[in-house]
Amino acid sequence: MEGKAKVLDIRFNEDQSCFVCGMENGVRVYTIDPLTRQTHIAFDEVGAIGRVDVLRRTNLLAFVGGGQAPKFSDKQVHIWDDAKKKIILQFNFDLPVKSARLYRDGSTGCRLAAVFQEQIRVYKLSKEPELVKTIQTASNGTGLCEICSSTSRDLIAFPAPRLGSLGLLDALALSRSRHAKPEMSAHKSQLACIAFNVKGSLVATASIK
Repeated sequence: MEGKAKVLDIRFNEDQSCFVCGMENGVRVYTIDPLTRQTHIAFDEVGAIGRVDVLRRTNLLAFVGGGQAPKFSDKQVHIWDDAKKKIILQFNFDLPVKSARLYRDGSTGCRLAAVFQEQIRVYKLSKEPELVKTIQTASNGTGLCEICSSTSRDLIAFPAPRLGSLGLLDALALSRSRHAKPEMSAHKSQLACIAFNVKGSLVATASIK
């Protein structure tokens, strides 16, 4: 599947030094400065990719099938190791996955946040992945979920169940902590966008109205 292909999803890494594209013909990873293609995962290997994420500037990517010619179900998340040039983990779910996020778990570990219509399931990645926590959210068809993993703080932000509210949790203490801050009333309508600054000291939101 060559030639021009539609971009289905685009994600910047945590320090915005590179970005990854899920496309009708596979996956591309680019560095920002200089603007250079770093990785190309071909359509023959992964099909069309509707949702994608990259862990910092590592070799690990997470993706979900989508578009017109998916190879994988939208109820699966695949973890790709670009150093090995292969899928190293596959998650099978009972619901369509709206987005997938990767983040560090301490100095060497990694976690996956799989985002669904009304919940987020966080897993610790290993040969036998462990479910760390299930987070209830507002109806979240676009898969809103942002994670800041900086030297000073680790936070996960998502649409809280109450309309227009933002939920914040300690991303590394999910199994034993409640909200890092009270659920915050941000808007009168459904959240449309969430973004952290690089340090995690600020979070911005926008609504559909």
